[in-house]
Amino acid sequence: MLKQSSYIFLISVIICSVFIQKNNIQAQNQDTIRIPSDISYGVYSGIGTGFHSGGFSKFQGIPSCCPIYDATSALGSSTGFLIKKRLNTVSYLSLRTGFNGMGADFTAEQIQYVNNNGNISTATLTHTLETSIALISGSLSYGMNVKDISIDAGYWFGIPISATFYQKETVFPGTFTNGSRIRNEISASIPEVPSLIHGIQAGIHYSIPINNQGTLFLKPELTVLQTLGSISGTLAWNTLQLRGGISILWNDITLKLPPPLPPPPPPPIVITKPIPPLAVSLKVSGDINNQLQPLSALKVEEIVHYETQPLLPYIFFDEMQSSLPLRYKQLNTYQAQVFSEQELVPLQTVERYYHTINLAGKKLKENPALSIELRGCASGIGNEKNNKEIGKQRSETIATYLKDIWNISPNRIRISFREIPENPSNNSYPEGQAENRRVELILSDPSLFETIILNDTIRAISPSKVIVEPKIVSGPSIRQWRMSIFTESGQNQFDSNGIFQIESILEWKPDFAMLPRTKDSVIFRFNVIDSLSRSMSAYWNIPYDYISARISRNTLQKGTKQLKTYSLILFDFDKAYLDPRNARLLSNIIKEIPEDATISIVGATDIYGNEDRNRQLAQERANTVSNTIGLKTTSIKGIPGYKKYPNDVPEGRFYNRTVEITVETGGN
Repeated sequence: MLKQSSYIFLISVIICSVFIQKNNIQAQNQDTIRIPSDISYGVYSGIGTGFHSGGFSKFQGIPSCCPIYDATSALGSSTGFLIKKRLNTVSYLSLRTGFNGMGADFTAEQIQYVNNNGNISTATLTHTLETSIALISGSLSYGMNVKDISIDAGYWFGIPISATFYQKETVFPGTFTNGSRIRNEISASIPEVPSLIHGIQAGIHYSIPINNQGTLFLKPELTVLQTLGSISGTLAWNTLQLRGGISILWNDITLKLPPPLPPPPPPPIVITKPIPPLAVSLKVSGDINNQLQPLSALKVEEIVHYETQPLLPYIFFDEMQSSLPLRYKQLNTYQAQVFSEQELVPLQTVERYYHTINLAGKKLKENPALSIELRGCASGIGNEKNNKEIGKQRSETIATYLKDIWNISPNRIRISFREIPENPSNNSYPEGQAENRRVELILSDPSLFETIILNDTIRAISPSKVIVEPKIVSGPSIRQWRMSIFTESGQNQFDSNGIFQIESILEWKPDFAMLPRTKDSVIFRFNVIDSLSRSMSAYWNIPYDYISARISRNTLQKGTKQLKTYSLILFDFDKAYLDPRNARLLSNIIKEIPEDATISIVGATDIYGNEDRNRQLAQERANTVSNTIGLKTTSIKGIPGYKKYPNDVPEGRFYNRTVEITVETGGN
């Protein structure tokens, strides 16, 4: 019943607070001094959880077979009246009296042998103890106010007016020896309840005025109560009560008129002075060769040097090894996530080759529709003769790397293996054997993995630093100022402002990311507003020039002539025909050659093998490319034993098996 009363009180208070209108009481004159009374009266109600300690087995004199009751928790409530005495502006005393409920339900279980239909077996014995305690309570607390929050603590006591319990023991399955599932079922008063239960109490409250006069306050609150001593005899039973609630306080107010204001002083004697005109100036200088010069223009150059490098889809392995050689660059998962082809710009051609597996992983990651076949091959000689298993293991090494590091689905990876490659190198030489020990990366769309384009961008801003010198030529004190730099097209570049004191020198470093990519104008504007709210601006305008170019690293300028070299055609060992890959690359090169260009073609081989055969093979490669181009060619020759790339590694030898096409344009 006490809990229901608390619920009703809380709900009523909330509904009344929501619907109180601020304007239902005539507001007092704003000049009236309000003096609150030292004593406030009110009501409170709260509900919350009580935490009861266990550690006892039964009440004194009450039969029970429970070994020990554990700690428990239960809902409790309180409601009553309060009086608050203000001691000074920050401290007070609070007296409360009312009704308090703090019962709890204890349970314990144990396993015991019982009679189950004439058989002795194990069963669960449940001990239940339900308690109900109602008290007339009181408390005296000392508290302090901090703005709208108050905190207090003090002594609490309770006089029990009702303390009852209900107890029973049940068993399942089976029955007790008396043939029943229940025993020791007792309902009575709790024995040895002290006539006075006491403890300590603390609380925190928040004050909300709910009328214009400031006489009525709604206070949400949180209180904590710890009883001292046992609730029943010498049992280890006490409780910690944590409750939230609401109190309503009424405080009388005495209204008092303030003393009359003193007469105003006589008006000051104002001596009118002439107001100087407001004038400002602006000087802008650029740091050119470490010397400041008046800024006349801003220039931005963005030059992209690009390079196209052919890709070979081969990963080479050491003899009888299936692990990647250390020269190949292996990444971790984070490095793979941030990997970019532009990281390869500063590397040499063969060093870039060692990222082939990462370039393949990135291509597969960017194109979910792509799949890849990993064709593992052996050298076909020595321990690797008739050994397809080593080719399979090499393919699996690449597949594991693509799955674990590049997160490529196994469904997109196909593993195959051969004794030797379909286009093998000469096994008579150790170099040929090394070239045959490989895994071939065959993408479902080979055209996506034939070349890589690397861009190296150089940006220059002139001048890189600009000095701005705003100045007040004449006028009264300055209230605020602003220095702005923007383009005529409306892109803001710099903004600085302040009050009173003007910065005599401002520095601006143009940011390439913020500058436009077309020709424009840059406007410097210095604006001030003086103490008389007058505004004046000074301007400095300069032209802005943006220059961009894209230049191939394989292009050489000789006077009016331009020489561009293509080295994208790569041949397998002892081959001079154009496979589909080379045919596609050559077709793209032909599209870039002007009709009036002069073309020279050089075929090449690596340094190994018969020199006469290499010379013939180099010439055949040059002739094959020349016949396909079909344009005016001034020079066609073969160079055996090419040494542009290192011949001591398979990757370098494959790059030396090439045809270089030089296209000359311009001149007379």
